[in-house]
Amino acid sequence: MDMDTEKKRIIQEVLTLRDEWIIKAIKKLLDLDLDDKDDFSEEHTLILKERMEEYRRNPSSGISLDQFIEELKAEGKL
Repeated sequence: MDMDTEKKRIIQEVLTLRDEWIIKAIKKLLDLDLDDKDDFSEEHTLILKERMEEYRRNPSSGISLDQFIEELKAEGKL
Protein backbone atom coordinates (compact mmCIF):
# COMPACT_ATOMS: atom_id res chain seq x y z
CA MET A 1 0.00 0.00 0.00
CA ASP A 2 1.41 3.37 -1.05
CA MET A 3 0.78 5.64 1.95
CA ASP A 4 0.93 8.91 -0.01
CA THR A 5 -1.62 7.65 -2.53
CA GLU A 6 -3.92 6.52 0.27
CA LYS A 7 -3.63 9.92 2.01
CA LYS A 8 -4.45 11.76 -1.21
CA ARG A 9 -7.45 9.51 -1.78
CA ILE A 10 -8.74 10.14 1.74
CA ILE A 11 -8.18 13.90 1.45
CA GLN A 12 -10.07 13.98 -1.85
CA GLU A 13 -13.04 12.21 -0.28
CA VAL A 14 -13.01 14.49 2.78
CA LEU A 15 -13.11 17.56 0.52
CA THR A 16 -16.43 16.40 -0.92
CA LEU A 17 -18.12 15.50 2.38
CA ARG A 18 -21.36 17.25 3.31
CA ASP A 19 -22.30 15.25 6.43
CA GLU A 20 -21.46 17.25 9.55
CA TRP A 21 -21.33 14.17 11.77
CA ILE A 22 -18.68 12.55 9.56
CA ILE A 23 -16.55 15.71 9.74
CA LYS A 24 -16.93 15.74 13.53
CA ALA A 25 -15.98 12.05 13.70
CA ILE A 26 -12.86 12.63 11.60
CA LYS A 27 -11.87 15.62 13.75
CA LYS A 28 -12.34 13.53 16.89
CA LEU A 29 -10.35 10.66 15.40
CA LEU A 30 -7.46 13.03 14.57
CA ASP A 31 -7.72 14.90 17.90
CA LEU A 32 -8.62 18.08 16.01
CA ASP A 33 -11.77 18.66 18.03
CA LEU A 34 -9.87 19.95 21.05
CA ASP A 35 -10.04 23.55 19.85
CA ASP A 36 -13.85 23.50 19.42
CA LYS A 37 -15.44 25.55 22.18
CA ASP A 38 -18.64 23.51 22.26
CA ASP A 39 -21.49 22.27 20.14
CA PHE A 40 -24.11 24.53 21.72
CA SER A 41 -25.63 27.59 20.13
CA GLU A 42 -25.19 30.92 21.89
CA GLU A 43 -28.82 30.76 23.02
CA HIS A 44 -28.38 27.32 24.60
CA THR A 45 -25.10 28.37 26.20
CA LEU A 46 -26.86 31.34 27.78
CA ILE A 47 -29.65 29.10 29.11
CA LEU A 48 -27.09 26.71 30.62
CA LYS A 49 -25.19 29.57 32.26
CA GLU A 50 -28.42 30.98 33.72
CA ARG A 51 -29.41 27.59 35.12
CA MET A 52 -25.97 26.98 36.60
CA GLU A 53 -26.02 30.40 38.23
CA GLU A 54 -29.50 29.74 39.66
CA TYR A 55 -28.23 26.45 41.09
CA ARG A 56 -25.21 28.20 42.64
CA ARG A 57 -27.54 30.70 44.31
CA ASN A 58 -29.93 28.01 45.55
CA PRO A 59 -28.44 24.48 45.41
CA SER A 60 -31.33 22.98 47.36
CA SER A 61 -33.68 23.83 44.47
CA GLY A 62 -32.32 20.94 42.43
CA ILE A 63 -33.39 17.30 42.47
CA SER A 64 -31.36 14.12 42.42
CA LEU A 65 -30.87 12.06 39.27
CA ASP A 66 -33.06 9.33 40.78
CA GLN A 67 -35.86 11.83 41.39
CA PHE A 68 -35.51 13.14 37.85
CA ILE A 69 -35.72 9.62 36.40
CA GLU A 70 -38.82 8.88 38.50
CA GLU A 71 -40.46 12.10 37.24
CA LEU A 72 -39.72 11.13 33.64
CA LYS A 73 -41.17 7.66 34.20
CA ALA A 74 -44.30 9.15 35.82
CA GLU A 75 -44.76 11.40 32.78
CA GLY A 76 -44.32 8.45 30.42
CA LYS A 77 -41.18 9.96 28.93
CA LEU A 78 -38.87 7.14 29.93
